Amino acid sequence: MKHLYAILLALALGCGAALQASAQALTERTAWSLSEGDRTDDNVRDNEIEVSSKDGNIYIRTPRRVQVTVYTILGQIVTERTLNPGISELKIGTRGIYLVKIEGKTQKVAL
Repeated sequence: MKHLYAILLALALGCGAALQASAQALTERTAWSLSEGDRTDDNVRDNEIEVSSKDGNIYIRTPRRVQVTVYTILGQIVTERTLNPGISELKIGTRGIYLVKIEGKTQKVAL
């Protein structure tokens, strides 16, 4: 019976680690986009803002100057900046779920 519990525990820990790794990989590959019009999968419009995360940082690509506010899931402001056109890196460092607000739209980002 002890062996059965040990096997079940090992399987549960292995599955949890695999789920966490796949979720992190998915988060690193996905980007959130804000656009003023419809988007096709093959074409990214020039007026789109893209938000992605990797290694504890939030990356924002914007074609124009924008005001960005990052909040914790509890609503506390982590950083508030005006970003120039191009790709900007916001170093957050602490793992967690954050809310990124750009031009009145809000998106959840996992680090």
